[in-house]
Amino acid sequence: MTKTKEARIEATQDRKTMMWEGQKNTFGLLPGLPSCGGTCENATTEKGGCFYTPPGRKLPVCYVFSKMNFRPAIKALLKRNTDLLVDAKSKDQQAMFRCEFDRFLAADEKHGVKRHFYRIHWSGDCPDTRYTANLRADMEEYPQIQFWGYSRNLFTVPIRSGLKNCTWRISTDIVNRKTHLEYLTRKGFIGIDGLPKNNSNISYCYMSTENDISAQLFSCPTDTGQMEFVGACARCMNCVTGRQPVYFKTK
Repeated sequence: MTKTKEARIEATQDRKTMMWEGQKNTFGLLPGLPSCGGTCENATTEKGGCFYTPPGRKLPVCYVFSKMNFRPAIKALLKRNTDLLVDAKSKDQQAMFRCEFDRFLAADEKHGVKRHFYRIHWSGDCPDTRYTANLRADMEEYPQIQFWGYSRNLFTVPIRSGLKNCTWRISTDIVNRKTHLEYLTRKGFIGIDGLPKNNSNISYCYMSTENDISAQLFSCPTDTGQMEFVGACARCMNCVTGRQPVYFKTK
């Protein structure tokens, strides 16, 4: 294991989530099932799922796989972060999270930014409960940062619940939507109308070719053509600070 003081998470400049040109306000891990080297324990492999590979195709439909295929440097970055973080001791995980958030704040402050927004995982997912709890503990130490993210893994919900500076959405599709929405309703995070209850920081997003789940869903404006992709999250802010469930259109 690399010494913690030398081991740093490699952040990403994401065209959609960046709040200013050149900002790195997210990091990623390898996508896909753990059996395939990924961190998405509950990735869905059936038709309509995020890890489904259509007949005649070599890659799953998840957009990250095409990025890794055409840009090997992206795969190398994600693999490095995954190797660095997933099996690290808890104290080392937390030290690396804090180091990354300190770097992020310093860059924001250098650019005169007063409000700080950071997406957890542009690729991949929380691999286990220990990682999720360690990350939560560090996020609580940075109340000046508003975090947001999406997860396939239901075990993240009780750990993320009540975190005041984080908006957390469970990612659903046609394969897992019944299980996920029933869970969120049963646990009292969302009501029968599908909306978050009691100012909950837990919501969900739905990824499909059609919004056939609820008229309450907020359609991502980049999918509808209402907003330019670059810097969209900074202008929209629904996923960042809002509570309304989101619909992402897939091909």
